[in-house]
Amino acid sequence: MVIIGGVMVYPILYAIIMSLSRVKLGTWEFTFVGFSHFSKLFTDSAFWGATQNSLIWVVGCTAIQFFLGFVAALLLSKRVPYVSVFRTILLFPWAVSGVVVAFNWFWLLHGDFGMVSWTLKQITNVRVGLLENVRTVFPALMLIHIWWQYPFAMLVLLAGLQSVPLSFREAAIIDGANSIQVLWHIIIPWIRPIIITMLILQIIEGLNAFTIVQIVTGGGPAGITEIFAVFIYKRAFTLFRFEEAAAASIIVLAITLPLSFLYIITFMEKRRS
Repeated sequence: MVIIGGVMVYPILYAIIMSLSRVKLGTWEFTFVGFSHFSKLFTDSAFWGATQNSLIWVVGCTAIQFFLGFVAALLLSKRVPYVSVFRTILLFPWAVSGVVVAFNWFWLLHGDFGMVSWTLKQITNVRVGLLENVRTVFPALMLIHIWWQYPFAMLVLLAGLQSVPLSFREAAIIDGANSIQVLWHIIIPWIRPIIITMLILQIIEGLNAFTIVQIVTGGGPAGITEIFAVFIYKRAFTLFRFEEAAAASIIVLAITLPLSFLYIITFMEKRRS
């Protein structure tokens, strides 16, 4: 409890105090100013741009990660030769550090030196800089994040699929149900709490995503890829506007807390069942 209080409770309380105060740098003297920093954020186009980007990021990444993870889990739940090898290969991206993932993909997609860019140039005979084009940079970042995080969805859903009693599937097949009907009426209802839990965790992770975007683009070009965590980082450590950064972090916390409570409720209901 002492450790949790030191690394979680104290920083949150400190951020709340800072978000309601004016900080004098160097002395760290606090002057209470109420909700003026929140008002300033709500009239800041950069904040609303980060909000829009974060919404697209969370919805897009979560949906595609779930789809890929579910498909992979269904395939890996089959009894086929070397299935354990395929599980290891598909799980590999999630085991790699986010910093390593970001740097590797940065160089793979680099407009001048990247292998992906070079291959596309050989095919189209046109220089392709996916991280430099305002139309492709955000989708490219999302794909990097999805490649890194989809194995988590696969792992959770695979555990759920393996918990479905085989007798339920066999009874449905004997009654004439096909594979789609078994999936829709037997498997998905059985693992629904696991699906909800996994989606909540993925949404929370997406709201707090930072590593990939910060390392690959730093929120650029021109703020096009700036999401919540990058916005907060820039306000604090580039512009030294710690009060606004604290206010933005409290807003993100307010969005995340209901999801955390929903996760706890879902988890407890699953345990009782």
